Amino acid sequence: MKKIFLAIAVILGLFLLAVIYKFNFTNDDIYATDSKRNTIPINEEKKSKVTKLKTKTGKIITVIETHPAGQSISSVIISTEGFEVNRIVNLNDIDPIEKIESKDLNNDGFDELFLFTRSAGSGSNGNFYAYCSDKDKHLKTCKKEKIEEKEYSKGGFMEGFMGHNKFYFDKEMVVMEFPIYKENDKNPTPTGGTGKIYYKLDQQKFSITKAD
Repeated sequence: MKKIFLAIAVILGLFLLAVIYKFNFTNDDIYATDSKRNTIPINEEKKSKVTKLKTKTGKIITVIETHPAGQSISSVIISTEGFEVNRIVNLNDIDPIEKIESKDLNNDGFDELFLFTRSAGSGSNGNFYAYCSDKDKHLKTCKKEKIEEKEYSKGGFMEGFMGHNKFYFDKEMVVMEFPIYKENDKNPTPTGGTGKIYYKLDQQKFSITKAD
């Protein structure tokens, strides 16, 4: 009889330990390590947003967005699974992410990762970050041609730009579309029509091919 009670006590003890472990160590939070080797609890109090994408070749890309300095500024950690080399990419002090997409824009058989961001405030300026798969060896930052300051002046292809731009894909291009403001236009009512900038990916760099 004592052996039976002892066995029951052992089983109950193991069950209790399992319950304690479940609630203290497997609470479904996801953890990541940033560039300074700080451990971040991803889902703690829903302060972070986690997005997981699966590429057409079956690789997993995880994007973690946090707001350590307020909702208008984001920090982002990008991690990968299944690549030959899995690296951590950190983006600090960027505008909040509006949407995340993966797409094989250059038709090389491997998806790129796109993060589209939007600033807070009246201008609501959009931007994008892109990461290329080096044939599934690792994820690499895609460079993007910068728009020179002179293009925002009179006669430049960004003349009349005051934000409120949006991005979308058109065949093998990333298109930035924006309202054109004339001199006396107010923020809600641009009257200059619409401008477009076309980015094409080549050799892991986005170059401006044309502007309308």
